[in-house]
Amino acid sequence: MEPQLLERDQEQQQLTEALDSALRGEGRFVMVKGPAGVGKSRLLDTARRSAERAECRVLAARATDLEQGHAFGVVRQLFEPVLARFGGVDHEMLAGPARQALAVLDPNSPEASLPMGDFTVLHGLYWLIVGLCDEGTVVLVVDDMQWADEASLRSLAYLLPRLEGLSLLVVTGTRPVDSGAQQRLLDHIEADEAVTTMRLTALTPRASAQLAGEELGPDADEAFRSAFHQLTGGNPLLVRELARAVAAEGLRPVGSQTEQLSALSSRAVGRRVAVRLSSVGPEGQSFARAAALLGEGAELREVSAVAGISTSRAMDLLGRLATIDVLRPQTPLEFVHPLILAAVYEDMEPADRLRGHARAATLLSESGASTERVATQLLRTLPTGEPWVADVLHKAAREASAKAAPESALAYYGRRLQEPFTSKEEEVDILMAAGTAAQLIDQDRAVVHLGRALQLAEDSEQRAAIVSRLGASLFMLSRQRDSVALYQRAITELDENHSDMRRRLQASLISVTAGTPELNSVADRMCAELKEQTEADDLGSRMLGSLITWHDAIAGTIDAATATRGALHALGDGQLIEHVNESEMVPDAVWVLVAADREEVLAVCEASQKRAQRDGSIAGVGVSMVFRSLAWLRRGALPEAEAVARQTMRIIEATRIDVVRPFVAAFLAETLMEQGRLSEAEAALEWADHAGRLPKTGQLYWLQAGRARLAILQGRYHEGWEAMRRCGSMSAAHGWNNPAFLPWRSEGAVALHALGRPEEALTLVREELLLAQQWGAPKTLAQALRATAPLVAEEEGISLLRRAASCVKSSPARLEYAKTLLELGTALSRTGERAEARGHLRTALDLADACAAAPLADRVRAALRAAGAQPRRSALTGVEALTPSEERIAHLVVANQTNRAIAQKLFITPKTVEVHLTSIYRKLDVTSRHDVASALDPHTPPG
Repeated sequence: MEPQLLERDQEQQQLTEALDSALRGEGRFVMVKGPAGVGKSRLLDTARRSAERAECRVLAARATDLEQGHAFGVVRQLFEPVLARFGGVDHEMLAGPARQALAVLDPNSPEASLPMGDFTVLHGLYWLIVGLCDEGTVVLVVDDMQWADEASLRSLAYLLPRLEGLSLLVVTGTRPVDSGAQQRLLDHIEADEAVTTMRLTALTPRASAQLAGEELGPDADEAFRSAFHQLTGGNPLLVRELARAVAAEGLRPVGSQTEQLSALSSRAVGRRVAVRLSSVGPEGQSFARAAALLGEGAELREVSAVAGISTSRAMDLLGRLATIDVLRPQTPLEFVHPLILAAVYEDMEPADRLRGHARAATLLSESGASTERVATQLLRTLPTGEPWVADVLHKAAREASAKAAPESALAYYGRRLQEPFTSKEEEVDILMAAGTAAQLIDQDRAVVHLGRALQLAEDSEQRAAIVSRLGASLFMLSRQRDSVALYQRAITELDENHSDMRRRLQASLISVTAGTPELNSVADRMCAELKEQTEADDLGSRMLGSLITWHDAIAGTIDAATATRGALHALGDGQLIEHVNESEMVPDAVWVLVAADREEVLAVCEASQKRAQRDGSIAGVGVSMVFRSLAWLRRGALPEAEAVARQTMRIIEATRIDVVRPFVAAFLAETLMEQGRLSEAEAALEWADHAGRLPKTGQLYWLQAGRARLAILQGRYHEGWEAMRRCGSMSAAHGWNNPAFLPWRSEGAVALHALGRPEEALTLVREELLLAQQWGAPKTLAQALRATAPLVAEEEGISLLRRAASCVKSSPARLEYAKTLLELGTALSRTGERAEARGHLRTALDLADACAAAPLADRVRAALRAAGAQPRRSALTGVEALTPSEERIAHLVVANQTNRAIAQKLFITPKTVEVHLTSIYRKLDVTSRHDVASALDPHTPPG
């Protein structure tokens, strides 16, 4: 008989609807929230049983506080049973990317012995789920998600943008926890638009009375029932436990007994559990406590060993503990509720818990349990000085790092540091590893560990490697001056025998000073002094070359051709992407190529992203995508720019690369503004403020410019101009004058012109035009010319616009070309040259539609009507109408790639491929994959 659920009809209906959606192939994610004991677990059990009746594949897990340090612990609970049913790792479901999931699901697989980053594992788990969903609807049930390990939470977060098209339902239960990394991920998951959140509330007095009725009986008077409800707060678990306590104590349910009821309720659960355990004697109590020490999922033999009783006796005790509602009658062992487990655990004396965890660690180690399980027990013990303890903790930390679980690794390293070391060298190695893990989650702890390692290290190369990491952490903590002093001392320690390492540290020093206004003079001096050291082929020279080229380019002291040569040389042999892909060296070189309107930039972005994917680094993927979004934006491929930026936002939320958050927000906001979606742009800019502690560097200028641009588009010209002026003043004071990176002058001039201050506007745009001419890239020059045209005489303005159209026509900057043609056509129409005007405007309309720039297209249509023409409808057809993503997918279709193969190659979902194919068929006027080839011919595949 199913347990009674009171006042949960609405929630059960929502779960039924979510299951129906999953059965139709529409993925759903439901989060059930509420305090402990409010009925989340029972509601999840109801969902599980409904799914089983619908013949879904149900995979369930329950997180526990004790196992929070187990990397991918919840994921393993969900999918290890599936792996067992496969009958081996060679099952067809584990082909392709799905095989990468074995790294965390099967410790004996070859994949488990390889270091894999988080992206690789998350991607593998996703494709395993896709395969399972192909066989039928899958329902994942995760209870007590607030205790889930971070790696598992990232796996669930990774699913969110990929639910569409999957026959998948994810149902989770969670309750509020203290702030921390887990809570941040839970908040991110809950905030996702794909998630339906149910907040369970307390029972009403009537429902409380109904639930407690069996124990209280029909004679309970109104005063007693009222006091009972007030004391339990309508929490179903507390209602049941207090009612049982009332019955056990023989308390009469009348108003005169409310004082005794209050005393009884103060520790209802703990007291009731203690009473229950007293009925099973000392052995039963030892068995329950051993189960609490080992945590959920322990085997009967393990619990009996820790309790010091025989397995046969343990079987009897399990039955008795199940009878009194402490443990479920099953193996592996499971408590009936997390609060029951907590009550048993907390009832133990602290010293007994320490001894119990030590005994459990020893017995698990001797029985051949996994390193992770032994180490989890050791986390809750005092230092012993025993070599095997140190070895287990170190091994567990290394394994966690290899599987991209820095939270677990740092916990194990922290406990390892409490044990003695055999040598100073060993201690330095452990401290450096701990600091490296901490850099991903806690910069303060990283500084502590790396600082101690630096104090102990004696080898020059090792000291330099530590400084490289420690300096980066100090920078992230806004301790730029400490970072600079550290790098400068380390550089002076290295002689000419360590020239490559010296140049690497010099590059790092330039990096932390170039973006900081008060320290920018250090970067200026170093860039001037070290230019001649960028021609060598070692890694340090390439790093210096990238940074110095970017520094000079953004300052406007070199032209686009010179900057391009410098960036391509730095990227030349692939060392930067191979060795420092996640550093700023690669993005800086990419940014230079974007500013120079170079065709090579997308290929470089793709190489960087593929390297990050090969390394399995989701953070690296995110960093590589930031300026890929900008590259698409500069070209006018707005759908691609938006898709990449939004994907990067999700990565930032799931990881800790907040340092690039201002860029992503600014690039996405500009993309949305070009599409007329101003409220969404405003939300993107607000999202940038959600970061934690960020270094106060020049990257914030782009965020400020984005806010100013939005104000101008919303007609708040004075506010927009003042914000743009402040942004421009700060960037100019920083020495960053190149409008190819931040065209604040031409954008500010729009506001000044609207405010009736054309002379000031003209002064600004002429300054930008001079700088654009010195830089020499088509998009920047065309924008400056276009901004100048309305501020001068009509004839001169038309001449400037013709020049702008000519210089940008052959460049990748399609959106800028469309804007220029609109202004040129409009100006020609005003002077009576309507035939020529209409030609330019029709081209502008084609370009605006292809870029998905709706506001621009509307302006072009209005201009066409004014020029005496009837504009066509928006729908474009033919190969030219395909977006870059559609064109790429079309060529893969021609190459006989299946939808799944295309999705795997492009790291998108099969549903996304289907959506693109529908658009491709419509634009090419075909009805099958076979017809795509003839429609594309003679067009060649994109490079």
